[in-house]
Amino acid sequence: MIVVLGAFDGYHLGHQRLFSVASSMAERESCGWAVVSFTPHPKTVLMHERVSLLFTEEEKILLREILSIPTMIQFPFTSRLSSMDPEDFFSYMDREIGVSGVVVGDNFRFGRERRGDVGTLSEICNAKGIPFSSVLPVTIDGSVVSSTSIRDLISRGKVSEASTRLGYPFFMRGHVIEGCRRGRKMGVPTANLSFPSTKIIPKPGVYAGAAYLDGEWCPAAISIGNNPTFGDISENRVEVHIIDKNEDLYDQTLYVLFFDRLRSERRFPDPERLASQLKDDIKRTKGIFGGKSDILRPFYNSSALNCMIYRGTIPFVPGAGL
Repeated sequence: MIVVLGAFDGYHLGHQRLFSVASSMAERESCGWAVVSFTPHPKTVLMHERVSLLFTEEEKILLREILSIPTMIQFPFTSRLSSMDPEDFFSYMDREIGVSGVVVGDNFRFGRERRGDVGTLSEICNAKGIPFSSVLPVTIDGSVVSSTSIRDLISRGKVSEASTRLGYPFFMRGHVIEGCRRGRKMGVPTANLSFPSTKIIPKPGVYAGAAYLDGEWCPAAISIGNNPTFGDISENRVEVHIIDKNEDLYDQTLYVLFFDRLRSERRFPDPERLASQLKDDIKRTKGIFGGKSDILRPFYNSSALNCMIYRGTIPFVPGAGL
């Protein structure tokens, strides 16, 4: 199996270049290829820090379909795994899944104290007589496309720029929970989303996007914040108004795409002034949604979307005592 190796917090344009190289290599070698990553994210083990991730494991199932990734495999990233010498880690990986070629980014590091690099991998692969390729990064406007830079863009509300680097819209998968029902009273019902604490969310504000409901993508105005007009909520919430829909969505799962940031969150003098602003947000969202048919096309006909109760996981290598 051709292995594309990395941490892979989401799959941006740089990662997609790796996939293309792996696919071509697999065709030449008459074998399959797989994305091999780690869980939890290596930073949580090496640096003991909380990492806000671009995509959850369940969201990556959708990305696998969209990007036509044939196989995704995860190794448990433990302190023991991180302390392996590079050669020992490669032997472990080869023993567990069988490696017939390797593709990595040119800045890839691995093994104890990050001693292994592309030179190390090249030597190991040459010794085993299997192909190896290190791939240069993708740059946009002179900047390298990376998960770190995309997380920074999203945290600043720049979802359009983030999507340009991802190659598809930033999105989230959430479970609809009980809210305050204020939106329904104002004629703008919203779905209040619950999501994992490790999931990065955009900067508070109002966004134009889309939500998947009843087998179709619908325009959606998305509010992130603590409802300052009412002042009784301390935490930031993600609330989705699916335009021209009035269904009870409690206890359902929604996929929500983010297209553009419409405005910042702000306090209005009264609910009536807020309702007026929301009408304008909805009108602008409809206009933006109307120009996104090409972007939405890959998200149609997905089994992950068409079976919302799906609870699949990425194959996991139990780890030989690791």
